[in-house]
Amino acid sequence: MSETLASSIKTLLKETFEGPTSDWSYYTNSRPNTGIFGALDGLTSEDASRSINGSTIAAHSDHIRYYLWVIRTMISGADFEKDWDASWTIATVDEVKWGKSRRAYIMNM
Repeated sequence: MSETLASSIKTLLKETFEGPTSDWSYYTNSRPNTGIFGALDGLTSEDASRSINGSTIAAHSDHIRYYLWVIRTMISGADFEKDWDASWTIATVDEVKWGKSRRAYIMNM
């Protein structure tokens, strides 16, 4: 992978999760805390567990965590069976589980 491509991917991932680092953005809102981390930090477990059109933020959050784990594992060269359905099994969370779920992102980054 070229250095330019790697740098671009890193920039976009940083913006996705942490938000933009300047007063403009590639695709998120340019205000502070507008990445996934900032969006999730303001939510309670009750908010994250509320069903909207048949899914919850907790479910989406855990699916993204699983996706990041899959990508990291594949980059390391491992070949394994992915269980995408299992990545959607968490629908509701309590405060402890919600806190662990949000911290899991940081460990996957």
